[in-house]
Amino acid sequence: MTSHNRYAILSLLPYTIFPVTMLVLADLPLRVILQKMLLAAPFTLFVGILNPFFDTTPMLQLGNIYLTGGFVSFISIFLRMFLCVTASLLLIATTPFHEICHSLRRLGLPKPFVIQLMLLHRYIFLLAEEAARLIQARSLRSFNGRGAELRYFIPMLGQLLLRSMDRAQRVHAAMLSRGFTGEIHLLRPSTIKNTDIVFVAAWSAAFYLFRTGIPSHIIRRIGAFFLT
Repeated sequence: MTSHNRYAILSLLPYTIFPVTMLVLADLPLRVILQKMLLAAPFTLFVGILNPFFDTTPMLQLGNIYLTGGFVSFISIFLRMFLCVTASLLLIATTPFHEICHSLRRLGLPKPFVIQLMLLHRYIFLLAEEAARLIQARSLRSFNGRGAELRYFIPMLGQLLLRSMDRAQRVHAAMLSRGFTGEIHLLRPSTIKNTDIVFVAAWSAAFYLFRTGIPSHIIRRIGAFFLT
């Protein structure tokens, strides 16, 4: 995605074959993927919303409509966001997180980084539950909207920090008592099969073909034929 220029649109369209194919093969609901992808849309909007105001040079003509360079780059940013976020969501939806961490470790990422990432994914939900219990306890002890000011939430953050540290010490002690050494162990050995090699080789060849621009030239000619 980053190797293409900021005005690339047609050259990015062939990459949509990958997420569409993976959605079909994995039998994943498209609606859920799109809902999660919309969480990243506000950040993308914030990044590219000013592009049409700064780059006003006409670049693309669609019939009688001219699109400026800023608007084209804005569309390109959204398309990149769709491709990157969808690929990440497909990876998370089809692969257990501990196997992703194990693969990152085998790829050479530092052990502290991988362990912190795995523990964050494992215990972030406990932290959210603890925060929800604190908020519920505060709401049960307040009446008529009292205690909803910001100054009441600051001590709650300190209480949440103390509870989190206490829970982290108990979890760490439990992990050490069970022989935790910082390494990730899987119940099933991770091996590369022939189908995995074919899968990686086929998509690598497809991505190389997409990057050369051959499919985009075909799309451009088809679009020019219908527009004319």
